[in-house]
Amino acid sequence: MRRSLPIFKHLGLAACIATALCTGGEPARAQETGTPTAPAPEAATASSVPEAGAAPSAPAALSAPAPAAQPGTPSNGSTPNGQPADPASSASLPGGTPAPRTGTPAPLNGDPPAANGIRSPDPSESAVVLPSDAAPPDAGGPNGAPDTNPLMPRVVIDGVDVTEGVYRDPPPEIPPQALPNYRDNVRDVANRFADYAHARSPNFPVLVRGGEILAFQSQREHDLATLKLPDGTPPSRGNVFDVGTPYGRYLRNIAGIVMDQHFCAPVNPTITPENLDRLRWLELHLFSLERCETLDDLQGAIAGATAQNVLLDARLSSDLAFRTVPAPDIENANIADIRSLRDARNVLFVLDSWGFDRIGDWVDALAATNHDVLVIDPFFRGRDCLDKAQIGRLKKKALGPRRMVIARLSVGLARDTMPYWKPGWQVGNPSFLVGHFPYTTGVYWTDVMNQEWLAMLGGAFASLMDLGVDGIMLDGMTTFLRQEALNPI
Repeated sequence: MRRSLPIFKHLGLAACIATALCTGGEPARAQETGTPTAPAPEAATASSVPEAGAAPSAPAALSAPAPAAQPGTPSNGSTPNGQPADPASSASLPGGTPAPRTGTPAPLNGDPPAANGIRSPDPSESAVVLPSDAAPPDAGGPNGAPDTNPLMPRVVIDGVDVTEGVYRDPPPEIPPQALPNYRDNVRDVANRFADYAHARSPNFPVLVRGGEILAFQSQREHDLATLKLPDGTPPSRGNVFDVGTPYGRYLRNIAGIVMDQHFCAPVNPTITPENLDRLRWLELHLFSLERCETLDDLQGAIAGATAQNVLLDARLSSDLAFRTVPAPDIENANIADIRSLRDARNVLFVLDSWGFDRIGDWVDALAATNHDVLVIDPFFRGRDCLDKAQIGRLKKKALGPRRMVIARLSVGLARDTMPYWKPGWQVGNPSFLVGHFPYTTGVYWTDVMNQEWLAMLGGAFASLMDLGVDGIMLDGMTTFLRQEALNPI
């Protein structure tokens, strides 16, 4: 029996329509009064995972995260930076067992809180016990690697440098000690999506674009945690994470990371080689999107990706940022069925369908390809969601074998073409629209901690799973870089 997806009060008619577009069903009726407390998801066993097309009850994991703890304020399982701790009591599956991720070579431990709400880090709590010859942790600048201009760090969102546009915005007047840890907020959102997905399907992969920036304790986070210590408390390994400490729950929950411009100039230095080695040792699946100026650059990116075990989609810059669908013939075509990312040899990202006039033509072009993994924005021209039959068709390569289809879901940015958009929306109305994204009309920065926005995203995430996609890539997850740039410590 199909279980309906409870729609939060704040979703409104447009979001209900968006849910219907992705499920093929009738729009769910919004709650008349109050915001319901969502039930906990069922245990993820073989007998309890819904069949494709069965909508789950909306779990608590998709409700708004708790606000970050203030310095010196007791918190139930908070970290030094106000992040919900790793123990199973924080957004875990029933029975206190965090959702597992297969392929992890070492246990990922929890983050026990201290009595004053400030976590006491311990080397054994790192995301993984690294090999004895591993390089020391390193984090570097705001993007996770050394920054060339610390006074005005670059802000690169999903491969787009928006630095100049960001610094035109007036900085909010927030005292340094009152600043939240923006990265922890985003990690928490990623964890909640992953917990929900794994409750429905334990091996469902959640990818994070720009997720390498969130994998380790940054210098800013270290400095912010130090700033929030009670007066007279010196920083130490007992109350502040070391720079480069891995975030266990986050790395346990996600299946892979999608980088931008890791090989082709202008290279975006989001992670050091040492930390990339650590992610590879954790068996996280690594992808990269490359916009290369010349064929020589493109060939160099292919060679670099092969050497670093990164699945690459590299295009010439003239290809309009992954709008086109390449010819179906590829050098390393794989005739095997692909049901796990670990078996994939190649990947195709098609994140913009504006080069096609009709949805049928777009689906035909995608279906004619032979890549092992297909990552797409499931909304044609940002409006019409693919249906279940179209997703099923895309799961077959042109050669016939099975492949994986990953859907993109934008978390940090909203677009006025999407079905959830209502007439009259603008910056500040609703409150989760917090600014205009530079250089692009109709795209807006969002407050990823806003209850209304999270409820809308939760419905969209569940609906995408109902369509039968093999995984979801969380996009726009690095928009916190704007907040960090406007709020220096």
